[in-house]
Parts: sequence; C-alpha cells; structure tokens
Amino acid sequence: MRAILVDDERLALKQLKHILEQHAGDVEIVGMFSDPTEVMSAVKELEPDIAFLDIHMPALNGLQLGERLQESMPSVELIFVTGYDQYAVHAFELYALDYIMKPVQPDRLIKTVQRIRTRTERRINLTGQNERQPSSPGPAVLKPPATEEGSGTLVLSATETATEAAIIASSDRPDASGLPLICCFSQLRYRLPGSDPQPFKWRTSKAQELFAYLLHHRDRMIDRDTLIDLLWPDFELARAAQQLYTTVYHVRQTLKSSGFGMISITSGNLEAGYRLVTGGVRIDSEEWEQRVKGLSVPDSERIGEHEQVLEQYEGNYFADFEYLWAEHERERLRRLWLHHAKTLSAFHVEQGHRSASFRLYRRIQQLFPYEEDSYFGLMKLHASAGDTAGVEEQYWLLTSKIGQELESALSETITDWYAAWRAGQ
Repeated sequence: MRAILVDDERLALKQLKHILEQHAGDVEIVGMFSDPTEVMSAVKELEPDIAFLDIHMPALNGLQLGERLQESMPSVELIFVTGYDQYAVHAFELYALDYIMKPVQPDRLIKTVQRIRTRTERRINLTGQNERQPSSPGPAVLKPPATEEGSGTLVLSATETATEAAIIASSDRPDASGLPLICCFSQLRYRLPGSDPQPFKWRTSKAQELFAYLLHHRDRMIDRDTLIDLLWPDFELARAAQQLYTTVYHVRQTLKSSGFGMISITSGNLEAGYRLVTGGVRIDSEEWEQRVKGLSVPDSERIGEHEQVLEQYEGNYFADFEYLWAEHERERLRRLWLHHAKTLSAFHVEQGHRSASFRLYRRIQQLFPYEEDSYFGLMKLHASAGDTAGVEEQYWLLTSKIGQELESALSETITDWYAAWRAGQ
C-alpha cells in the first residue's frame, strides 16, 4: 500500500513515518509534505492508496485537501491525524477511513493500518482483482524507561508521606454512595457495592459493543440506521434490523442478571431508535472527570486528593477494545490526565518532593513516550541529586526517542541546559 504523509510540523511527519516503518511493513511511504499546497501537483505521479492528513494547517487545511484528493482520486483512503477533535464530524463527512489524535500512539496506528488491510482485502474479494496480499508484521513492544533515582536514601517530607498514603488509600477506597458502578477505564466492567470489579458476561461481542455505544451516548436517542451501520454494515436491512432487535434483548437480559436492572434501554416510535438511561448508576470516567475539574490549585493540604484523582485513571477509555467511535473521548481524557499530571509534577518540583516528582515524570513517559518535558524534568532532578549517570541516561533516552527514532533535533532549551551541565562537571 502506497501512502503520503502531510503535516506542516516536520517533527510530527518524522514521528508518523517512523511508527509506520516500525509497525506497518506493507505501507510504503511514497511522499512526505510539510506544505499542503504541493500535494495536488504530485499525487497523480505518486498514485497513493492512503493519505495521512493533518487537519490544522495554514493556507490549506486537511479537510480542504482531503476534499480535493477525493475529487481527483476517489479511491484514495483518507486518514486524518490531528490534535483538534472538534473536526471529527467534518472528517467523517468526507468518508474518512479513520481519525487519529496526536500524539500518534503505535498501538492506535496499528489498528488503523489493520482497518486499511481489511478494507483492501474486502475490495479485492468484491472486484476479483489479484493483488499481492499484504504482510502483517507483529507490533514491536515499546518498553518504558527503567531508571534509578540514585543510590542515596530518600527522606520523604510530611507532604510526600501523605501523598504516598493517599495513593495507597485510593486503591482501597470503599463506595460511599452505595450505588453500582460501571468501569469504562481499560476494560468494560461493573462493580456492585461491597464487591470487586468483574466483567459483564455478554452473549456476543456485538452485544458488548452495542451496550458500550449506547452507554457512550447515554440519554440520547440513537436511530436504528446508525446502529445497523455500526454493527451489521454488510447485512441486508431486514436481517440487520432483526439482529439489532435480538441483540438489544440480550443486552437487557445481561444487565438484569448482573444486577443492573435499573438501566433502561427504551425504543422510539416504531422502534426507530434506542436510548439508554443509566438510572443513577455511576460511571467511573464521568466521576473521574468531574473530580479533576473540581480540584483547586495543588497545595500541601489538598495534595492527597490530587494524587488520588491521578491514580484513579486506571487505563485509557475502553482501552481493550478497537472501538473507533470511542477514540476521540479516549484521547480527550488522556490529555486531561496529562494536564493534571504536569500541574502536579510542577508542584512537587517546586516543593522539593523528589520521590513524587520522579514517580510522576516516569508515568508520563509511559503514557506519552514522546513528551520531552518528562525527560527534561528527570534530567534536572538527577542533576540536583548529583546523579550524573541518571542525567546521562535520561538524555540518551530522549535523544533515542526524538533524535534517532524521529530523526529530529532536540529543543534548544534542553540541549543548552545539557551543554551547560556537562561543562560544570
């Protein structure tokens, strides 16, 4: 499959190129453009099968470029890559195959490439064309950096001690509300008062996705055609409608047997659609966001609450499922967590809380491996502790990520700081 990449940010272009080369060997990159106005004059010669387009670009944005590409080459598949989720609806109005939020994560891009393969294979089967079957290389595993804070003994301040206690307490915090909880972080699970989380026992994967989709759009009437297009796009309409009716029945039965009979799924006039009403059931992602937005500026008295909220983010939204429709909410919540983590790490650094600062920066690295600030923060922490090896290791990890993998230069702020630090050794 031949692909072109378009993004006015050169670093983002190199990152996307690197991830595709590492995880999608059957995708051949035939063109990279930082100026979107140059694309149309080159596509006839390049003949791409796929176009990865950034949306927010000067002069000609990705949506406008995508529209021109579809007019010129109707067969090209559009993949929008952007940090601005407000364009999602417009992107899919152009019949985009996918929509990926920045920073691009390898596992998310792998899913996109697999969708391209599936659509290509389906098109081959329908047209009878004999094309080379794409290979499917296994994804490489990205390991988070494993660094040590130095051999010296850390003495925790009173605030840090309270912080550690709050983290431990958050994992064992009982349900004060007495209401059942649906867990959307990581796996789709439920928890009844006084019991541990456990998975729903769905009759089929379609029943699971139907419930997840209605829960995602709770309190809204979702029309029947939308649900059919989502779950049974290749079925004849009458058969698909029967499948939907039967699956709704199975979802209701599963909810009832799991102790969630208070959740109702009602149909509209002539069963034109369905609406899910939670009936007071708690939802972990919703509660978590409310708690984050209700936090005040971190201080020594409230730091425990901040740490609890950070730890309650147990994994990405519906992380275990390849639900394209959940991607925008997934990335939005990830970014909310990152903003909170950066705010909290800045507080710990300012207060001289080394242990908490190390822990937060490392977790940021795990979730956002191309976020320069976490490496730079750890470099400065190691330097303040006199840990030369720690500084060198973080600088090496950063140059490996940004310099070698993305073939891009580090920010001058970091290189200047590193040069000054080396001169003082």
